[in-house]
Amino acid sequence: MARCPLSAVLLLLAAGRLPAAEPTSRAALPGESAATGRRLDAADRLAADKQYAAAAEEYAHIIEEAGEDLVAVGDHLSITARRLCHLRLAALPPEALRPYRTRVDPQAKKWLAQGVADHDVRPLERIVDEAFCSRPADAALDALGDLAFERGRFHEAERWWRLLALPASEAARRIKEPPPPPWSMSRDQAPSLDLLFPDPQIDLAQARGKQVLALLFRGEREAAAEELEAFRALHPKAVGHLAGRKGNYGDILKAVASRPIPAEPADDAWPTFAGTASRGTVLPAEPSDPNRLNRLIEYLPAEYGPAWRFQIDIRRVVKRDWVVPPRPEGKPVGEPYSAAERARHLPFHPVIVGRQVVVADARSVLAFDTASGASQTWDLGENHHCRINEANGLRLNTSLPAPADLRYTLTVADGRIYARLGVQGLPPAKQGAEADSFLVCLELVEPAARLNAVWVRKADLAGKGSPPMFEGAPVVRDGLLHVAVTRFDGTQMITEVRCYSADSDAPPRWAQDVVATRDVPGTARYRHQLLTLAGRYVVYASHTGAVIALDARTGRRAWAFRYPSAVVTTPGGNPLPRDLAPAVYAGGRLYVAPADYDRLFCLDPETGDLLWQRERVEVVHLLGVGSGRLVFTTPKGIRAVRAADGDDDDGWQVTAGPDYPGLPSYGRGFLAGDCVFWPTSSGIKVLRQATGIPPLELIPGPLESHITPGNLAYAGGILVVADKFGLKLYLPTKRRGDPSDPPADVPAGALDALARRAVALAEAGRPGEVPFALADGVVRMRRDFLSRGPAGALRGRNFVLPLPRAQERLASGEELLVVPRALSERAETSNCDPFSGRRRFIVSRNDESTPLRGRPLNLR
Repeated sequence: MARCPLSAVLLLLAAGRLPAAEPTSRAALPGESAATGRRLDAADRLAADKQYAAAAEEYAHIIEEAGEDLVAVGDHLSITARRLCHLRLAALPPEALRPYRTRVDPQAKKWLAQGVADHDVRPLERIVDEAFCSRPADAALDALGDLAFERGRFHEAERWWRLLALPASEAARRIKEPPPPPWSMSRDQAPSLDLLFPDPQIDLAQARGKQVLALLFRGEREAAAEELEAFRALHPKAVGHLAGRKGNYGDILKAVASRPIPAEPADDAWPTFAGTASRGTVLPAEPSDPNRLNRLIEYLPAEYGPAWRFQIDIRRVVKRDWVVPPRPEGKPVGEPYSAAERARHLPFHPVIVGRQVVVADARSVLAFDTASGASQTWDLGENHHCRINEANGLRLNTSLPAPADLRYTLTVADGRIYARLGVQGLPPAKQGAEADSFLVCLELVEPAARLNAVWVRKADLAGKGSPPMFEGAPVVRDGLLHVAVTRFDGTQMITEVRCYSADSDAPPRWAQDVVATRDVPGTARYRHQLLTLAGRYVVYASHTGAVIALDARTGRRAWAFRYPSAVVTTPGGNPLPRDLAPAVYAGGRLYVAPADYDRLFCLDPETGDLLWQRERVEVVHLLGVGSGRLVFTTPKGIRAVRAADGDDDDGWQVTAGPDYPGLPSYGRGFLAGDCVFWPTSSGIKVLRQATGIPPLELIPGPLESHITPGNLAYAGGILVVADKFGLKLYLPTKRRGDPSDPPADVPAGALDALARRAVALAEAGRPGEVPFALADGVVRMRRDFLSRGPAGALRGRNFVLPLPRAQERLASGEELLVVPRALSERAETSNCDPFSGRRRFIVSRNDESTPLRGRPLNLR
């Protein structure tokens, strides 16, 4: 993270670098302000004339009056004026900051005291956003890193600490190779956008030591070893408290690195598209089953096939073949579909929670029990919901095959199901009820396994003007729900991001327009775009010329990256075989593969700065990062490039040939362990992430001949293949109709939701309907509920308690507690492991929206 001297920034501004001409793009950015850019130019001229006090005063005014405005930086990037002002203030001489700090420090001190007392990130982040160069900001950055580390967000923690101190390796390089003086810099060289606190008063050696801890806990042991070596050279005698110990920092870090650090336990679920809201999950390895799917199919005769076939349009299990309607009109009999064309008709992306597989179409949510074969359906137009206004124009065609590019997605969070239902194509011409779209929140209630509605929310409440329409399923974290909403206004298509409470149908907490697209197509768009959670930001890749990031909690704009946009087609004029490809956040980087541009971008998620790009790359599915490589499918096969720089060194690609006939892809695959599971029209291929070569221990025959391709989801030993008619479910042999298999009644991360439901039912006089009892202001788990939990562990948002250990504690007469702050201001916690920082037993709910009341992680 290099700090750019202020004079270098000013030279670039004087050269007319900022703002720059808009690139060829269909996207306009709401909130972008040329006037604010001119104000920054004027303040920069004051600083260039060494009128530092006047410049600092003007920077402070811009932060207060226009801090949220986007200002163009270079040809493709726009950054908030707030961050640009912080960059300039941090580069001022120390004496020039005194008047500024006199102005902002009193309020920053109040925010710091509040955040530290309540272990609440909101006031601490406010210091960083609004008063980055204030004196309390260094303590706020340190505390934010600690809290992110405690919650297992190690990339986020490292970013906070890097704002305090350069990593030891980079600091050492700066000592050996000082940056060139500003007058030697090229006038067209873009300034750095990386913030660095100007004069921290805290222990910088400790901050750098925590960065090494973050690397270790992320599992990046090689990088941590290099950083530790640089750290010991830079701070050989630094001592203090670190990782729950007191002593020489280098010795403490060496001891931590010498011991195995258990991986953060993964939820045994597939809760949303691509397995996680970051859109790039890598399932943990299974050493006993490197192939990961062999145990589903070994020793089974070829004719056995999947355990269940569930056809979605007729809502029932079928024995062997789908109930197939006639081929669509206009397709001559005998003319084969190409593989790419067939893949465009794969609409379903199911989720897996416990033993339930949940899928949606335009009007219904269906839950399928893999143990019994029973299914439950919640429908917009049934059970007196009267949500579908067919008389006034809304027509939902759920017959199959679905239209090309139509995709149905879901999200499960905190034990609840969130789905987007309603109008299928997003059309510029539709008005009123014919454009209705809905978000629904459902609970799967045991033991009858009923889908009950918690709330139903309509996108257009007013019913006036151009109706807004929800895009794909929302992302949900920490009790907040984010979703993209698109509306048409004349010749523009405008998309906003809304944030709601995940628990109620209250109005939005905030809504922010993010992109306006010119040259609206005349036909409906069936592919609904998805959001991505990237650390503290929610990111929208519009696939119409721009990528935009907002603060997930406040809705404030962070940055916007713009690129040339074009309608991409084949030589014959047909759409390229692109698929649903939201941005992927992995390894502290953001990867974007626009459907409207033949580029692959890697962006800094904090600033939107372009880290690298690859030209002439057509991406169908962006699968994620594994073994240091970004893996994606293309119209001709599958490919991997080095994630750090996009280079082909250590990369690979597999295309159609003698060894792989029948490509390209047929559905979306996933990464697991060090393998890629890739569905093609000739079966599921399994490749090493590092080489693109099948593993030596692979048993390829059953995978290719027994398991048909489609969109894949995998969790808890259940493989779901979603093709154009329905779901094929493959289960381990022991689960096929085995009544002794214990039901997994508790979805991963469901405890907070169950606690909330316990409160509501207790107030309604029905506490026995949930596996909790309410007593003395505390929610207590019933013992029979605990014994019926998922095999091996009881999981919650911030803890994993092995089931045998839980039973031991219950047998000894102890109670296990889940304590929402709404029930008790005093939450009980157990001791933390000072070495790993993980709690040993169940503790209070701990997220940004509910401050922790208990013992924090002891990093010092």
